[in-house]
Amino acid sequence: MAICLSCEGMPRIIRTALYHKFLQMQEMVQFSKDFALATGLELQFVDELGDSTGRTVPLSPLCTLIQYTPAGQRLCRQAHTQVLSAAATRPACLTCDAGCVEAAVPLRVSGIVIGYLKIAGVTSHPFAVPDLQRIQHLLRKADVVLDIERFKSIAASTRIVSPELLQAYLRILDIAAQQMALRMTAHLTNPAVSMPKIVDRACREIRRRALTDDLSLDDVAAECEVSPSYLSRTFHHATGLTFREYVARWRAEHAHHKIVSGNDPITQIAYASGFQSLSQFNRVFRSCYGKSPRRLREEIRRTPAKP
Repeated sequence: MAICLSCEGMPRIIRTALYHKFLQMQEMVQFSKDFALATGLELQFVDELGDSTGRTVPLSPLCTLIQYTPAGQRLCRQAHTQVLSAAATRPACLTCDAGCVEAAVPLRVSGIVIGYLKIAGVTSHPFAVPDLQRIQHLLRKADVVLDIERFKSIAASTRIVSPELLQAYLRILDIAAQQMALRMTAHLTNPAVSMPKIVDRACREIRRRALTDDLSLDDVAAECEVSPSYLSRTFHHATGLTFREYVARWRAEHAHHKIVSGNDPITQIAYASGFQSLSQFNRVFRSCYGKSPRRLREEIRRTPAKP
């Protein structure tokens, strides 16, 4: 019972709604401002297709120069696509043919990449003569014709971010994205009042029985007095999760609470949370929290107790 969805398994309308909800979170808005103040870098927001449907960030002078021609626009789109492809599973960065660094951090909600946080328009080091010659050669191969003296002038004033500092920024962004995604998905185990009544009723039934029963879609549909197909479709559109994925997440949430708040054996917690096997428990728990139950227990034990 996998909890992660593939992009094909979640309707784009749901992914888009989750993406916009993420951008509108007060925590995300404030973090973006704080990040800009602390680093001098503006965050870009793009959805899972790479489209800038969120707050638009002005291009850097160097990127503006490159994109002046259609060939330059194609070159930038290619770099944009490459960095997002590399960031499908983890933060990634690359340097385009014009010497600009692009970096992206995936935004995941319930295992799905719904968008990316991006840093762009910086360089990793000052351009020396060999760098400029190589860049000019690559741009010519891509049919991008530039005034090289103007390029030198703009490149010399472009913000430099060392590879080490860029990696530090990406780690900060990744941690922030994970924490805010957890906040945003809290409604998956505590549904909002605005949810369709049938879905709210189904969620309450799941929370009531999932820890003790081998719960099925047919069981809950019968309790809600609707057909399984109707409940499945309505549930998925309202929560972004299938019925089985919601059950798995609810059980994992219960297990997480027991691990954090007590000292019961992991095996006991797994079965008390409704899982049928340890392998299933470990797989679902890792999908939800990015670590195994035992690793979480070890981290808790290594953390000094507060006075």
